[in-house]
Amino acid sequence: MGLNFNVLDVEEIPNIEIQGIEIKTITGHLKIFNSYITPSYKFKKETIQNIFQLKRSLIVGDFNAHNKLWGSSKTNERGKIIEEILADKNLVILNTGQATRITSTQSNLHSVIDLSICSQDVALNARHNVTNSNMGSDHYATITTLNEEITIEENLSMHVWKLKKANWKDYKELSKFSITTDILVDKNVDATFNNLVDCITSIANQSIPSKNLKSSINIFINQNICRY
Repeated sequence: MGLNFNVLDVEEIPNIEIQGIEIKTITGHLKIFNSYITPSYKFKKETIQNIFQLKRSLIVGDFNAHNKLWGSSKTNERGKIIEEILADKNLVILNTGQATRITSTQSNLHSVIDLSICSQDVALNARHNVTNSNMGSDHYATITTLNEEITIEENLSMHVWKLKKANWKDYKELSKFSITTDILVDKNVDATFNNLVDCITSIANQSIPSKNLKSSINIFINQNICRY
């Protein structure tokens, strides 16, 4: 039993990090994107507008874009660009004005740069809030909730490791010899990531007993609420 999703083949944009998945809900397929744009990168409207989808989509991320429209105490150039894209594509910003970045107590800046944006057709079922936890970062963790019933596939099985019975000594020794620069693929983040995942999985299989989640664990899922 599990969530049916596909990893999207997202067009690469220089200096911009973006990942996307598509999940299946009772209402239809939903595309979800996560993005990060470094504050030092200067981009034009045409560079990023294709990130934003017109139908059944949600995009969240740190855009480093200030705009009074979504609660920041100032508006910068990239904030103006994002605002124009929202207007052009009739997209909805879900932020409520809560600060998403921790600033100095001596600063008067109200920083709302972690944005949650969705298409109009899902906006009424979506909401966004900022938690009190920063998990060691200078940003607060945010939660975007979409009230749609997801499709759970009964035939999806996965395994988990029995961590209490792990041989961490073997795991550590295997890691020393397995996780090396050999897994790096120059200028190919996806290939490097896949190599790292395969390497860690292999190490875990050799040092940690595993069990089949489908056959031995009862899963309780609220299908009406999805959080990303």
